[in-house]
Amino acid sequence: MAYEETDNLTIPITKLQWGLRGAQIFFALLAMFTISAVIGWDNKYFSASLFSVFFLFIVLVSIFFAAAIVGIPYFYNTKGKFKNAARALSVPRIEFVLSAIWAVLIFIFTSLLSIDAYALRKCDPSDKKYAEFNITGSSNQSFYNGLPSICRTQRAANAFGWFALTAWLLSLVLIAKDWQKTRRPAKPQEPITYNTKPSTSSLPSSSFEEQSTPAQHQEQMQDIYSSPPQHPQHPQHPQHPQHPQQFQPTFPQQQTFSSPPLQPIPGPMPPSGPPGISIPEPQIQG
Repeated sequence: MAYEETDNLTIPITKLQWGLRGAQIFFALLAMFTISAVIGWDNKYFSASLFSVFFLFIVLVSIFFAAAIVGIPYFYNTKGKFKNAARALSVPRIEFVLSAIWAVLIFIFTSLLSIDAYALRKCDPSDKKYAEFNITGSSNQSFYNGLPSICRTQRAANAFGWFALTAWLLSLVLIAKDWQKTRRPAKPQEPITYNTKPSTSSLPSSSFEEQSTPAQHQEQMQDIYSSPPQHPQHPQHPQHPQHPQQFQPTFPQQQTFSSPPLQPIPGPMPPSGPPGISIPEPQIQG
């Protein structure tokens, strides 16, 4: 019976998602079993390769993550458990990031295991690499017989790692499509337009005022609006032209209407004539 609550999440899990996560777990288990056999055989005769050990660790942890990505939403939909984790996994972006991280890790360590299986490990028992090991008795026979099969087992583990990586990449493609569908579309930016129409605030709102005011107040307002506006009359005062006072400089030899006539300025003396003859000076009578 499905878990019911008011704020439940809808986390649909398709059959394709179940199939891809199941393929990741299946190939990871095969890679884990095969590489574990290789590590055990190497530890019997000499130390195991670090590439094989790291590959085993990454593959083992990826099994739990692949199971959790589909298991947590399933338990939430059926039992109502792991609500916070299910809420986080319901976001396609978070699931995409987790899947991308594990795809990168599996790619790195599977590539390192490929180098170890095809370049570093020598599958010929007579190779100089194994000459330094003192293998005698029954151990010598088991080493020579088991070395070719261990090489094939390590390469099989490497192939299972690549198959698991392919399943993770397919999950990434599926999540990316889901993320693209659920992503909010960007709001189109509208071009800037200049509104030349008059705003509604400048229009007369007489109809609104008539509906919101009582009838008596409307009559008073109609009387006010019907009578022409009367301007206050100001008393008329005789206007006298005001002329600005002009500054009139006076000179000592300037004659005005109110001043007495000026005396003529004596000119140069005439040359002296014969003795006994004098010319009287003219006098101006006022």
